[in-house]
Formats: sequence, C-alpha cells, structure tokens
Amino acid sequence: MFRAGTWGAFHERVAPKEDAETGMRKLVDAFLLVIFVAWVLFGSWYAWQSSLSPLRTEATHEQPTDETSPKSTADERIAAYTGWLATFTLALVIVSAVQIRFLIRADETARITATAAKQSADAVMAAETAQVRILPKSHKYWEVAGKYADFYPNSPGMGSFSNRITSTYAFKNYGKSLAILQEAHVRLQCSTKPPELITGFVPMLTLPDERVLAAGAVTDDFTSDLDSLLMMQEAISINEGELSIWLIGYVLYRDVFERGWRQRFLYKLNPSNGSFIPYYDKNTPRTA
Repeated sequence: MFRAGTWGAFHERVAPKEDAETGMRKLVDAFLLVIFVAWVLFGSWYAWQSSLSPLRTEATHEQPTDETSPKSTADERIAAYTGWLATFTLALVIVSAVQIRFLIRADETARITATAAKQSADAVMAAETAQVRILPKSHKYWEVAGKYADFYPNSPGMGSFSNRITSTYAFKNYGKSLAILQEAHVRLQCSTKPPELITGFVPMLTLPDERVLAAGAVTDDFTSDLDSLLMMQEAISINEGELSIWLIGYVLYRDVFERGWRQRFLYKLNPSNGSFIPYYDKNTPRTA
C-alpha cells in the first residue's frame, strides 16, 4: 500500500524534477571549475609576460620613448590584467550565486520529499492502527430497581433496594492491527448531569494474562456495579428523567507502531430496555 499509493505517485512527479536539477548543478559546477582554471592560467601567463618585457628591452639597448617605455608597457599590462581579473571575479560571483540558488532549491526539494514521506507514513499508520473501544452489552437497572419504581411511583420512602445496579461490557479492537491492553478503569456513577471529568476513585479492572487483542477481537466480559445501593426515591427520579446512571472510564493500550493510546468513554444507561446511550467515546494519543 505504501509503495503503490500516495508515496509512489509523489515520487513519480518529483523524481524527474530532481534528476533535472542534479544535472544542472553538475553543469554549473563544471562551468565554475573551467572558469577558475582559465583565470589562474591566464593570470600566470600574463604575469610571466609582464616579467619578460623589461629584460627584452634591456637586451636590445634601445632607448624607448615616453610612449613605449618598459614601465609604461608594464603598467598597461597590469591594468589590463586587473581588468580581466575583475571580469573573471564578476563571472565567479554570478556563477556562485546561481550555484547557491540551486543548493537552496535542492534543500527545498529534499524538505518537501521528507514532509511527503512523513505524511504518507502517518496516513498509513492512521489507517492500519489498532482502535480499542468499550463495547457496552447490558445492565440490570430495570430488573433491580426500575420496574419497582415504575410500579410504586408515589412511594419514595420505601428505602433502598437489596441488590446493586450492575453493568456488563467488553473491549473490542475495531482497528486493523494488534493492540496490547495495559490498563482499564471503569465505574458506574449516578448524577443529574453528564460527568465532565472522571473524579474520585475509579476501580482498575483485572485484565487477563493474554493482553494482545487481534483486529476485530473482543475481550471476555467485565462487570461493574454502582458503589452503593440505589434508593427508591433515586429510582423514581431516574424513571422520570431527573437522574441518570453513567458508565464512565478509560482504557490504555499500545499499537504495533509502539504508540500509546487512551480511550475515554461515557455512556448513559437507558433505564427502560437495558441499552446504553453514547455521550463520549474517543481515542487520544498519550506519551506515557
């Protein structure tokens, strides 16, 4: 998937451009070297010619005029050499500027390629990673308290029920790769509004020895109960929608890419039929 997908298409578009820029940089390098060698050879030759002129003049014993004196000729040659030196120096500056431009473009191309590769890798990991979520199954509210509160709605003072409200659930890997379960904390909570944060003690579940969860696999069932016996008044309020029981908690796991995840969840118990109403269920990455 990775080679034949986004990265393959990107490489087909970028590779010809990179080859062209590499060839152009080599051409500029060669041109720069030729100019430098030519400049050194020309300077050496010109300096040698200038050094021979006074010797030749003394050998002929000619009396030069002011216009053709050895000093004047040497000055002219030095001036000409200086002019050529300035010209070649300017050429070197221009070529160097072009070379710097190519280096900057090469750096930009490498950075774009690295960014595209990282984005492609992230996309692959996001598509192939594990996704462990809670799988609520059933609860015993109606059997334990709901039906009695429905039958005696005008008897709020009847006291507490003899059994606690329990909820059964499991964890399922909805992703495409393995997940390694690490911790799970779940509890039932009774309140008028959805809890914004997990506060107080949250019991830690006892996970099985085999904590590797394959793609599509489901754990064994877990059970959590309300930390106190429900009162008749509370059950009547739940039936009337003034109070709710919430399944709240989180599970920690790692994927095959060695990334840690925390899945937080919040479900409301439907008092009439044993189902759950999802309020919040989200995976977030974690660093520890």
